[in-house]
Amino acid sequence: MSFATESNIKAVRKARRCFGCSVTIEVGEPAVSSVGMSDGDFYANTYHPDCREAEIALNRLRETGWVDDWSCLYDIEWEDWRWLVEEWPAVAARKGITLAKVEETEAEHAAMWQRMRERAK
Repeated sequence: MSFATESNIKAVRKARRCFGCSVTIEVGEPAVSSVGMSDGDFYANTYHPDCREAEIALNRLRETGWVDDWSCLYDIEWEDWRWLVEEWPAVAARKGITLAKVEETEAEHAAMWQRMRERAK
């Protein structure tokens, strides 16, 4: 059995790490608290509001189910980095993902696939 609930926090009273980007949410900043149970495990996570919105948007993009099939923003795959930079630039910046890093990673993967095709001949 699974459940999930979330609430908006106007201002956190103690600094905490954002579950989406791993950057500290400082005292006085707004946040989103997400708690629930998935696969028998309880969780309680805190996010920057835009990190939570980006994570929800990522799951809509991937068309994943809620709770049990959830894709976490902290574990975003490189194939989705360009989308994150274009749609959620502040979140991408906190995660250290830049357009230059996206292009470099895409070029590395293209080169890897090219080498694999050449070996397969």
